[in-house]
Amino acid sequence: MMPRYQPHQTRVGNLRPRQLTTCKRVIAATLVVTTGALIGLPNVIAAIRRNRVRMVAKTLRDDLELARRTAMNRGQDVSVYFDWKQCTYHSPDFQPAIASPSDREENTNEFGTNLTRSFGTDLLLRGNFRDESGIRFDQRGSLVTEDHEGVRTSLAVITIQLDGHQSTLQIRPGISLLE
Repeated sequence: MMPRYQPHQTRVGNLRPRQLTTCKRVIAATLVVTTGALIGLPNVIAAIRRNRVRMVAKTLRDDLELARRTAMNRGQDVSVYFDWKQCTYHSPDFQPAIASPSDREENTNEFGTNLTRSFGTDLLLRGNFRDESGIRFDQRGSLVTEDHEGVRTSLAVITIQLDGHQSTLQIRPGISLLE
């Protein structure tokens, strides 16, 4: 009768064969998780950038909606002017209620914001209307603006570009849409 075959068991370093197998499994699992993270990382970065563009569009939309509602509540026109190069907008017609006298001294009572201060200098804004005329909301909240040729229109489109992503804000009479 022949003796049963016994595989030759050797030690690798200070590890026994069973410990060596466990170590290989841990390394394999680490490689799988790392590969998955590297594959998914560009998608996470793109999602963060898309979210930043949406935040700019939401900020702009909310401020324009505030100007529209102010025009309706006060019964007077409210204009919003844009500086595309500086990525700013303001409204001399909109004077927010300020709580204390010290705030009145510090604030110029103008509505507006500098978007590059909040979202970075790589922000790019464009509109389909004239900068000089801006957007005006009448007492009914209807949009009144002029396109680049000076023709009156009731649709304003603002294109926002940031971090390689783009969003379009369409302002129509009574509603604002993000695309």
